[in-house]
Amino acid sequence: MSKISEAQDALLEATLKKYQDIIDNLDRISTTLDNSLELKEARGDKITEEDYQRPLEVANEQIDELYKKREQLLKQQAIYDVGSAKYDDYAEQIADIDDEIYGLLGDIEDLKDKIWEVRWEPFFDGMEAAENLRNEMDEVRDLLDSDAFIDTKGGLTAEGITNLSLISSAMNVEKQRIRDYQEAIQKLSEDYENGNISTSEYEEQLKDFTDQIYSSAGVVEDYRDSIVSIWEEMITQENEVIQSSIDKHKELLQAKKDNDSYSRNVKDQTKEINQIRAEISALQGVNNESAKAELKRLQSQLQEAEQSLSDLQSDREYEVRQAGYDGLSEDLDQALEDSLNSVKYNADEQERVISEMLSRVVSNYQDAYNKINQIISNTGLVPSDDFQQVIDNIGTQQGAQNQVNDSNTIAPDYTPNDYVTDINTGAIQSGSNQANNDKIQSEIEKEPNTTNRPVAQITLKPTSLSLQEGKSSTIKATIRPTDAANKSVKWSSSNTKVATVSNGVVKAVKAGSAKITCTAQDGSGISASCSVTVTAKPKPTKPSASTSGGDGKPRVGDKATLTGWYYYDSYGKNPAGNRYSGVKNGVIIDAYSAKKYGGKGKNVGGYDVHIKSADGKYGDLGWVKLSQLKGYAGGTTRVGSSQLAWTQEEGAEIIVSPSTGAMLTPLKLGDGVIPHNLTKNLFKWGALDPEIVKKCLDSMSNTIANDCISQIVRNITADSQKAARDMMSSVGQMRSENQRPIVVHYDSLLTVNGDITKETFPGVKKMCEEAAKYTEKKWLRDGGLIGIRNQHSL
Repeated sequence: MSKISEAQDALLEATLKKYQDIIDNLDRISTTLDNSLELKEARGDKITEEDYQRPLEVANEQIDELYKKREQLLKQQAIYDVGSAKYDDYAEQIADIDDEIYGLLGDIEDLKDKIWEVRWEPFFDGMEAAENLRNEMDEVRDLLDSDAFIDTKGGLTAEGITNLSLISSAMNVEKQRIRDYQEAIQKLSEDYENGNISTSEYEEQLKDFTDQIYSSAGVVEDYRDSIVSIWEEMITQENEVIQSSIDKHKELLQAKKDNDSYSRNVKDQTKEINQIRAEISALQGVNNESAKAELKRLQSQLQEAEQSLSDLQSDREYEVRQAGYDGLSEDLDQALEDSLNSVKYNADEQERVISEMLSRVVSNYQDAYNKINQIISNTGLVPSDDFQQVIDNIGTQQGAQNQVNDSNTIAPDYTPNDYVTDINTGAIQSGSNQANNDKIQSEIEKEPNTTNRPVAQITLKPTSLSLQEGKSSTIKATIRPTDAANKSVKWSSSNTKVATVSNGVVKAVKAGSAKITCTAQDGSGISASCSVTVTAKPKPTKPSASTSGGDGKPRVGDKATLTGWYYYDSYGKNPAGNRYSGVKNGVIIDAYSAKKYGGKGKNVGGYDVHIKSADGKYGDLGWVKLSQLKGYAGGTTRVGSSQLAWTQEEGAEIIVSPSTGAMLTPLKLGDGVIPHNLTKNLFKWGALDPEIVKKCLDSMSNTIANDCISQIVRNITADSQKAARDMMSSVGQMRSENQRPIVVHYDSLLTVNGDITKETFPGVKKMCEEAAKYTEKKWLRDGGLIGIRNQHSL
């Protein structure tokens, strides 16, 4: 465990170093990029979006690597108790990383702002240029004599036409600015949706654009009011001219009246003189004075009446004409007032007046063009390129007409400039990077959990396990930190048909593989696994072709000892010889009758086994019967070589193999196994008759049985005495424990390779017979002493 801990620490250090190496390299790249930007700024070179994009990408990579390092440190910190030296050390390292991440997040926002400024720079430059153009035209207007815009008759002068032309151009600029700002607001919304600007930045910039629209709309309205004011001044001046004319007519009418009054006075005086003359004449020339006087009087009276009527008519005519002039003057004043009010309160009428006024520019464009150039010449003014283009447009009738048409168009109908429509509002920061940074920021803003700590690590011992079917083993789980709030775990198996688990105890079910998992129950999701391999119980294996299994099946490569003749064919009709009869280690090279023996070929005769000589002199010795292969019915202590041989010829036999260490041995149904110590002793006391021993033990007390066995031991060869004593001790113990006879079966308890025959122990048969006689006599004598009669004779 100590070495594992050291290895884990080394692995952590290597992992942290890997992240730190990447972070250091990114720091160097970032420094180089910053230096490059500073150099461009110092030289006044244009900085493009790409110049800022690479530092932004590097900053994202730095944040990602720092966070990976932070995660490693958090995992390590999580396994230590709060307040421990290790915990605090990791806390300091994590805090340092958090500071770096916050700094990089700020750098990214600065870079995004700079990229945004680069993208919007053409727009702001274009809007500033438009404002400068409008100001430039206003400055030229200020150089005009505003008192000379209208002549004495109410008509527009060249100064007035020029003023209207410049107002028209300036108004068009502001209308275009309104449309461009409207488009800019749409672009600004796209930037906000794509995460290029923050909410506060969006709201601040939106307010600025909206204020600019209101400002431009106010400027346009001021220009329109200026046009209307000029029109009001014109019609007022025209009215004054007409009123002056009326006053002149009224003066003439009064003069005529005065003249007529003078004439009447003259006539009155003349009349009186004529009357005196008439009267003198009448007195001098008429005979009937009375008649003549009367006639004269009547004629004079008629004339006075006619004159009085003429005077009355003349006075009426004056009064009518005077009233007409007074009415005309009043009507003109009322018409002027109505016109002014109509334009003031009626938008359609105002549009009509403005359109009418601007149309005068088209018909008098040359006057405006000449006047502007005269001002430029007199003042030394150098117009900007944009202003020069406006002047050139004014200098042609078509240009003037286009200018007036634009002035009569509302701002939404304008087409936005390219420097607005071409603004790139695509995401400056990719969605995945932004989401990752937002997630990281959210994580580092969380306060450390020091009161309800989750499980951070589960360690299993062992981490892999191999079990045989039916076996069990225990897996130990270690949980860290030790101050975790909930340390309960749940054990599970991926394949319960192979292995089951309960509280860490694994039980093998059947051969196969499974994964045992230990999972924390506190919701942390922490788990650890141990791989389990279950192996099947050993099964008997078939003998290989190169060894003799004693199963009577001849196989190619088996060695055998043959007896009798061998033949050239499988029918035994053509003998080849018998020189190798009884010679060991002949080798089988072919065998017929595949169904019966597992050999190859075709059964065409009784001689089915084809062998070659042991000395290798003859590669093809001939054909023999299976029964000619020599067996070991008499037993042997050790065969000279691996071979195919008959066994179990006269009954059950025990085949003993030399010990070569533990091995898997095929067993058949009914086979038994004798322990090693008994197997070894069989060679020493195997001649004992088990039936005699059984009867002895069944009929005698422990003392007599032990004495009996002792007598047997004294009659066995000296080298067998120790084994016999061991057997006696074991039998006595079993007897005392069970109080019943012990039955020992020697047949079919052990089946091994190799043959043992009774020839292995010369004279053992005779020894057994003598031992049996002696035992019988001894039992009869000892039995008589305790009252056993002859009927109990064995």
